[in-house]
Amino acid sequence: MLKNWNSSKATGTVTFERNTAISGRFLKLIFAAAEGTETCEVNVACSVIMKQMDQKKEKQVPVEVVPCRISITSFQRGDVNGDGEVNSDDAIYTLYYTMLPDSYPVNQSCDFNGDGEENSDDAIYLLYNTLLPEAYPLV
Repeated sequence: MLKNWNSSKATGTVTFERNTAISGRFLKLIFAAAEGTETCEVNVACSVIMKQMDQKKEKQVPVEVVPCRISITSFQRGDVNGDGEVNSDDAIYTLYYTMLPDSYPVNQSCDFNGDGEENSDDAIYLLYNTLLPEAYPLV
């Protein structure tokens, strides 16, 4: 949950609603560009402070933070053929892309169902999205 957002300083606090057991890599920040954002690159950095309860005492936990640079490319999610619309043509193009990626380049990740892979399942999911977008949102 994001709390205390200060837009002029671009700072805020992310908190967990309940105690959370954590091990290894666990925190993934996802940024969404506002609609109408131009293509650009943005430097992103944050500081992280974690605390844990140890025998009813709060103790700070060391955290490694990796700053990064984000590239924002203006495109419509699902419009893989770049014609300005998301429709069944994009689902077919995605299928072609999964079979022949060198012949059918895309302008975005085609993992539409969020399983970490780009394959024919994503083409089918994109087709479902064109028919029932509320039931099949693009991940």
